[in-house]
Amino acid sequence: MLPKPERRSGQRRFDTADLLRLKLIKAARDAGMPLAALKDAGAVARFDAQDLRTRMAHRRADIERQIEQLQSQRRLIDEGLACACTSLDTCERLANSG
Repeated sequence: MLPKPERRSGQRRFDTADLLRLKLIKAARDAGMPLAALKDAGAVARFDAQDLRTRMAHRRADIERQIEQLQSQRRLIDEGLACACTSLDTCERLANSG
């Protein structure tokens, strides 16, 4: 994602732009964005703000879908926990479920 850094005495030397890119990469990683997508797009190397915003919007939409799925799963679990039936054979909730 970054150009090969200059080395002095075996230590990598980053310029200000490289340090900013590293901060951007860390922020993207912390937000759960797939780093491979950023690398493929070259958004980090070019600092293409519009491309990065588009990718962040897609990631946000993915997160929203995951939240909806998890909330649906939680509702089903809550319904199961609220069931007082002593047998699955006689459970009306299970019989009436889709």
